[in-house]
Amino acid sequence: MKKYFQVPWVSKDLIIIIFTTIGLMLAVIIGMDLSGAAEYVKTSPHKVLLMMGLFLSQSLILLLPLLFVTRKKHGLKLEQFGLEKMKIKKVVSETLKGYFLYLLISYFILVFIIFTNIKIPGYQLPKSIFEIFGTSDLELILTGTIVILIAPIVEEVFFRGFLLRAVADRIGLIWGSIITAAIFAVFHLQWQTVIPVFILGLIINQLVIRNKSIWPAIGFHVINNAIAFLVQILIIKDVIQIEKII
Repeated sequence: MKKYFQVPWVSKDLIIIIFTTIGLMLAVIIGMDLSGAAEYVKTSPHKVLLMMGLFLSQSLILLLPLLFVTRKKHGLKLEQFGLEKMKIKKVVSETLKGYFLYLLISYFILVFIIFTNIKIPGYQLPKSIFEIFGTSDLELILTGTIVILIAPIVEEVFFRGFLLRAVADRIGLIWGSIITAAIFAVFHLQWQTVIPVFILGLIINQLVIRNKSIWPAIGFHVINNAIAFLVQILIIKDVIQIEKII
């Protein structure tokens, strides 16, 4: 049976990349905790710069094992990571369709919660990113760069360009999408928002499956993060009073 994405990675590559990535992340987390670096970052006057360094390190951990194995065994080509050429008009159209669907699903879930007064575990408000990065002009610029530009590209290359396509070619599109979305939700380590992130992951996966390209996924991720970033700024500036909404 012909594989849907025709990715270059074999099962051994998949296992090596995933477990190396997990191992590196655990090593960094444990090392920072044992060395006291995590507490130092929280209280440092250069907190935002250190946090940006940590985020960039996380990005490298996601990409380095993938790029190393790919370059060594298959060479580095954009198409291998789902970066096939797409017309900008098509990317914008697919991105907006996916985001509208996400808003529609979120709306119906919100209506259900409001009218039933049922609190769904894993479907609460996310923590403010400014609790981590701060709210000075420099901190806002650096945080925006990370959240809106760097994170969408890095995460989509790994989760959709690599993981979704590699897993789907082995176990099928449906289960490949579900497993990838679940890993994507857990990766963010915000259990109060695990359900909306899982739903978001499923929708982004569908964009990639339909187009065989991750450009709409990157576009979706950029728009979603930009809107969430803007809303959080409006909240801390007291333009939006969240207590009145909820």
